[in-house]
Amino acid sequence: MARHLSVDDVPSVLARGRGVEAFCGAGAHQGTVRWVSLTQAGADVRATLFEVVPHKDPEFLDIYEFEPAPGTDPDGVVERLSFAGVIEAIAHLNKAWGVESSRFVNAGVVQDEYSDYSRKLVGQVPQ
Repeated sequence: MARHLSVDDVPSVLARGRGVEAFCGAGAHQGTVRWVSLTQAGADVRATLFEVVPHKDPEFLDIYEFEPAPGTDPDGVVERLSFAGVIEAIAHLNKAWGVESSRFVNAGVVQDEYSDYSRKLVGQVPQ
């Protein structure tokens, strides 16, 4: 089963009350990482950009528990926006935040994306 969702899958996932996330890689501050979350908020789609500091223990992969990056709120939120629809939200994520539409995953799977990223950084995963 494929890990990544197609753009066509995103609206139905959100309509079922589930979240969609995408790992973005390195953050704006040295040693940080970014990821985004899309959720349905009534008639709107809410997009949240997070920036966090990875745990010093490379085996600790719970991205939701990482420390917030400098300049973010206590949850690591850099920015939170609402959009009238999914297509508008995805277009903004791509243009403003550099999110690749091919990288969306179901909520909770972004940790696996971070794990792959961190292992590549230390050369543990062949490219």
